[in-house]
Amino acid sequence: MVYSLSRRILEKLSYYYPIQDSTQYEFLLAEIPVLQEGEMPLGVYANQPGQCTENIVITNLGLHLLVDKIPAYVDYSQIKNIETPNTKDADHLVIHLVDGRIVKLHIRGKHDRFRDVFEFLRFLDRVIKAL
Repeated sequence: MVYSLSRRILEKLSYYYPIQDSTQYEFLLAEIPVLQEGEMPLGVYANQPGQCTENIVITNLGLHLLVDKIPAYVDYSQIKNIETPNTKDADHLVIHLVDGRIVKLHIRGKHDRFRDVFEFLRFLDRVIKAL
């Protein structure tokens, strides 16, 4: 289900790189710790193409990212709600987790005048509703 949503929604984004096997895009996965048992990387959203500092690794179970250079993990099932961008120039989402933590998720890409953050929000909304 997450796989098909990532293909339908995220693969259209120019900063998103789908992963077909574990050796593909290893440089993008470099900053992410070992995945959980049963967790498979589906793709990487590279906020700064060619650099690993703000990558988001999308898996079948959640999101791996760096927050202030510290690895963080957002389990889809632990997302309580997502603050939506209030301007058309938005470049991040604010994710509220069930345990009270708040994660700021940067999504900096855009195509013409359309920001990737809105498609990423649509992806997360669909994943949450499907759980």
